[in-house]
Amino acid sequence: MSTLTNRQILLRRRPDGLVDPDDTELVAVPAPEPADG
Repeated sequence: MSTLTNRQILLRRRPDGLVDPDDTELVAVPAPEPADG
């Protein structure tokens, strides 16, 4: 099975006014395997 990627946009700091690209960080990590159920 291919590896799935979990992409997250994290807030690095609380923006004062409009959000600036420096206020966020894009992180890509491997998605966990689904559990039974």
